[in-house]
Amino acid sequence: GAAAEGRASAGAPPLELAIDAPEELRALLDRHLDLARLAREGSGETLTDSELRRLVNAAPAEARALLATEGYMDPTVTAERVDAAGAPAPRPAVRLSVVPGARTHVAAVELRIAGALQDAAASGDVQSRALIDAWHAAWSLPAGAAFSNAAWRDAKNGAIARLRSAGYAAASLQSSAAEIDADSARASLALEAASGP
Repeated sequence: GAAAEGRASAGAPPLELAIDAPEELRALLDRHLDLARLAREGSGETLTDSELRRLVNAAPAEARALLATEGYMDPTVTAERVDAAGAPAPRPAVRLSVVPGARTHVAAVELRIAGALQDAAASGDVQSRALIDAWHAAWSLPAGAAFSNAAWRDAKNGAIARLRSAGYAAASLQSSAAEIDADSARASLALEAASGP
């Protein structure tokens, strides 16, 4: 009956999951997908057919959201049961197939500084101008680089840290925006920092 379906032996994972994806993305999905967590943990949980169906149906959208964090904005993701329905298998098996599509790359970057540093550079201070030039040159997510949420976060944090280490201890992020065009797999980045005094 339904109560016996999907029953796992004590301590065994309640399902098997095969992820068909490029290695780097397979590791990401294996770490974060709900189905992968269940397949990895020997929790002894049992899954009803309706719970498993819900998880399998939700997996593609969950996977697409995870892939977007790595810059894959238009992947093809399918999830399906691959065990023989009704066959006496120890636990159900699911296959997740991923075709990531094009990875988003940075097309344009606009970096601006407001505050005392910019004011000094605008008034002709050579040292301030050199510091701004060095700040631009050290930007870690230039045009042509692969876009990911982590790289974007690190680039913003690094930009502010560089200003602070150059003597602008109150430097802060004024604004930032990442505009993603999924159709062309291109990202346009903009950041404005306030240098403070």
